[in-house]
Amino acid sequence: MVVEQIADFSELETVLYTKLGANIDNLCVERLATLAINSAKSNDVDMGKDGISYLMDITKQGITTPLAGGYEKAILGSLRVESLNEALDVCREMK
Repeated sequence: MVVEQIADFSELETVLYTKLGANIDNLCVERLATLAINSAKSNDVDMGKDGISYLMDITKQGITTPLAGGYEKAILGSLRVESLNEALDVCREMK
């Protein structure tokens, strides 16, 4: 993580923000979907802290990323379900 600074931004004298590097190798929708599904099935991941719940939460907040649409489709296709809620239920049944 790196802390960056912007001067004179939108009437603010100084803005500090964090710049995070990539933390997933081979970043693609299939890899994200696999990681999300595995985290939702894992007993080591707290309820609501898995990749599927994350995708559901950011979608509800209107946040999108370049890979979000394909990531969701890959999860649904992999689990043969119609919604992320159903995907999460399926994964939780596999715990």
